[in-house]
Amino acid sequence: GSLSAGDQEVFVWFAGTQGNGSPYNRDSNARYDITHNGTTDTVFIDQDVTPGTWVSLGVHTFAGTGGESVKLTASSQASVHGASADAVKFEASGPPTPQIVVSTNNLTVDENGNNSFDVQLSMDPGGPVTVTIARLVGGDVDLTSDTTTINFNSGDWHIPVTVTLSAADDADTTDGIATFELSASGMNAQSVLATENDDDAPPPPTELTVDNQDAGFSTTGTWTESGASDEHAGSSVYSKTSGHTATWDPGAGTLPAGNWEVFVWFSGTQSNGSPYDRDSNARYDITHNGTTDTVFIDQDVAPGTWVSLGVYSFTGTGGESVKLTASSQASVNGASADAIRWVKVA
Repeated sequence: GSLSAGDQEVFVWFAGTQGNGSPYNRDSNARYDITHNGTTDTVFIDQDVTPGTWVSLGVHTFAGTGGESVKLTASSQASVHGASADAVKFEASGPPTPQIVVSTNNLTVDENGNNSFDVQLSMDPGGPVTVTIARLVGGDVDLTSDTTTINFNSGDWHIPVTVTLSAADDADTTDGIATFELSASGMNAQSVLATENDDDAPPPPTELTVDNQDAGFSTTGTWTESGASDEHAGSSVYSKTSGHTATWDPGAGTLPAGNWEVFVWFSGTQSNGSPYDRDSNARYDITHNGTTDTVFIDQDVAPGTWVSLGVYSFTGTGGESVKLTASSQASVNGASADAIRWVKVA
């Protein structure tokens, strides 16, 4: 009884801006089901577009006798910052007007392939209507539509017309995106966000870092979080016991075969700015290409920076690693295990 019988324009409000002013990554294919007068109409909305304003879901006829509602259903595109549910308002309207209806607002197109969506009108336009399809400025030029216009009339407004989007083959490894806007005189524009599914393999890495927090890091013996102020990525561990080890393994297939310079990062500065007394004879065993080279490092010199252990040949097939062994000089503030970096050498 709170909603008068008749035509009502339905508006939705959704939030999309963080406290610091930057946008949330909202649901780009949020589904709204408008149940009214014994039927249900569905509208898809990209919540990354015009958040914090009233967005029209169209004009619908309501009985006003109850059992009528607007329902939001989150899509798979809501996984980052979610679908936003805020407010809906109803405004009495004149006779409903035809609107553009698309089958989806979000489409993935394989590189060197295509995908499609359907377009129709919501009601009889009472005469000819031309819907224009245009890629918005800034979109990936490799994404194209097979048509730029669709013509509807009173006899075919309800028949879906298929629009095919294609992604041209390219040399980059980026999933390009483009928004295609559908517009017609006197109608609300609809948009379809197309995302290219790029099939080009990324170039081999020229740098790889394994930190003490990564899966490729392991220890033997007792190692304790240090709390130093010059840690790589905010964490490092230490051991005061001679013979205890820490190992960084890049993993098979992640380090392409070739010559790599190996760097080590160890922490050495307390939170008050004074230095730790680190292991002055820390042993690093670099296992590579079927052999092992050993380098001794004084961890009291140049902590909190990348220190080179030299250039070595790696096969990248697994079983290659860098191992730190704490010496007897680690008994005061310990040998520090933090990060190892491999840098490709031409």
